[in-house]
Parts: sequence; structure tokens; C-alpha cells
Amino acid sequence: MKWTLPALLLSVLAGSAGAQTTGVSWRNDYIVAGQGSETSSCQLLSLPGGGPTEFRVSARSAGLSVFLLFSSNPCIAGVGCFDPSPCGLPPALASCGGWTNQSLDLLSAGLIPVYVGTTGVGGSYITQLEIPPGLGFSTQAVVVDALCGSATFQPPMLLTQAFTIQT
Repeated sequence: MKWTLPALLLSVLAGSAGAQTTGVSWRNDYIVAGQGSETSSCQLLSLPGGGPTEFRVSARSAGLSVFLLFSSNPCIAGVGCFDPSPCGLPPALASCGGWTNQSLDLLSAGLIPVYVGTTGVGGSYITQLEIPPGLGFSTQAVVVDALCGSATFQPPMLLTQAFTIQT
């Protein structure tokens, strides 16, 4: 089933404050320019000079919808906390009482969601975007996953870790 952008936005932006997400390979991991795999949200990634940049999401299986979220604001851990994924992801560190592993870590003001496609064989989605030099932004990915997605969301989704990027 294909989900509409307004439904995705309402679902993601409806949370309350507190945690940060940690990426887990083949569940909800986000990698930008080969950096950041299996880290917690809000790591600073430096991409001197910008240029063609690979954005990779690893998920549980093929055929899962992937959205990339972009913001002109820096990453802020715990903008919204959501019910945890039922797929054994590690709980967030200290925030939200340590009860969840799903948080939106980008401010809703200036948030730009982009539907980029579906995961291929092996559960990976890869795209390349041209990033201009001198740009600062934050990004986080969302994977629509009926088996592992948080029950808070309709449709059930997994959030990846977020990054602040400086070119």
C-alpha cells in the first residue's frame, strides 16, 4: 500500500518530546556519504565541498517505502517520542525514561519530507543527491514497515537516526 505525504507528516509530527533514535543495520539504519552507520541521532557529518552524496537506508526487507526528511534547522534529539518498535531495537539512552527507540529528531518548522522509493533486494535503498558547498542541514529517514514499525504511527513506521550535515 502506498501512503500519502499528508498522512505520513501527521503521523510523524504528532509526538511528544524526549528521546533519540539509534540506527540498527537491516532495521532502521541511515548512512550518508559512507558515514554514521549504527550511531545515535544528531551526529555532525562533515562533507567538505559538497558534491554528489550517497544517502543509504537499510531496512528489514525489500519493498518497504522510504521517505527522507530534510530540515534547515540542526538536529535536536527528542523532538518527538513514539511507541517502541516491536523488532528488538535498542532503547533510547536515558531520554523518555529509556522506554522507546523511536524519536523524531528534526524540528517540524522547515521540515521537508521526500518520498524517495522502496527498498530493493536485501532491504537497501540508495540514492545520490547533489549537495551544494557551504550548506548546513539536518536529515532523518522513515521506513514504512507493517511488521517492525511503531504502533504510534499509521501506517506503522520506523525512524532512523538523524544527522546534522555541514558542507
